[in-house]
Amino acid sequence: MLSRFSHLLFICLLSASAAFARPASAYLPDLAFVHQTYNNCGPASIVSVLGYYGLKADQSELARVLRPRGGYMTADVIDPFLKPYGLRATRFKRGEIEHIRLLVAQGIPVIVLQWLDRVGGIPHFRVVRGYDDKQGVFWMADPIYGPNVYVDYHDFERLWAVYGQEFIPVYPEGWQAKIEKILGVKGVPRG
Repeated sequence: MLSRFSHLLFICLLSASAAFARPASAYLPDLAFVHQTYNNCGPASIVSVLGYYGLKADQSELARVLRPRGGYMTADVIDPFLKPYGLRATRFKRGEIEHIRLLVAQGIPVIVLQWLDRVGGIPHFRVVRGYDDKQGVFWMADPIYGPNVYVDYHDFERLWAVYGQEFIPVYPEGWQAKIEKILGVKGVPRG
């Protein structure tokens, strides 16, 4: 028989684990998609997440703002750019695939910076729009390859590890506490 304290502790632990329970698969059907133009994977990924939140944008206009000198867009420009839209984009490092799955299960699109197709190749932004544990895959809105590209968990981690497992959930302003609760932020450094 459980003591009163043990019973309360059991209920608290059960509630905490239920808060982070997630389905075996999740998918964000309303994520927008646009094929990138030259060197615009970052702006195209932002167009995708803006579309998810019902906002329209043009990648060429975004490119002029997000990479005004050409070259690659850096991850540090995403949050300041999205703030006027009422969105936030917190950068995290040393993520795990479980972080990505938890966020997507809560309806939050996640931008990741990975190698395009092989370690040491081209750095590339893409948006995680879903996952399926049974198949062992993430579904991506990849600005080069298409709106529903799958990447198996092993390849996802291999391509992601080179950039310190950086991930950028995009969510409405005011959801910071919810994001931190989902991620258990104490163990996930910010980028």
